[in-house]
Amino acid sequence: SCKTDRPLIMQFHARSGEDLAAAAAMVAPYVDAVDLNLGCPQFCARKGRYGAFLMDHLDRIESILSTASSRSPVPITAKIRVFKDEARTLAYAKMLERSGVQMLTVHGRLREDNEGLDPANWALIRAIKEAVRIPVLANGNILWYR
Repeated sequence: SCKTDRPLIMQFHARSGEDLAAAAAMVAPYVDAVDLNLGCPQFCARKGRYGAFLMDHLDRIESILSTASSRSPVPITAKIRVFKDEARTLAYAKMLERSGVQMLTVHGRLREDNEGLDPANWALIRAIKEAVRIPVLANGNILWYR
């Protein structure tokens, strides 16, 4: 990276708000924000109970992000995957916003689609954007560059 490479956001996995806030404090002099990766569907995330596998524990995610957001010297953002149910996904996004997340990156696929074979749900990403006041970045399903 270089000084003109901004904004620079560092992404972490975390299972506690204290750990995420501590990581943010360590990198704060070098970055503009810290992102919690809640979208990783890999086996290591399942085994370690982080990433997209925290989607089964929304109260825990809320606690992690509320704690980290209140203690971090830089903004906290989050990357997520979506649920099959639109209402559940929108409630998830709103909870993240209430928890202090300053920006949301949405990988528009389900946790179960860890091979990227199903197309991203762009309509659901749009619905999330309309449901929250924070910036939303669409992620996933970029197939080629023209």
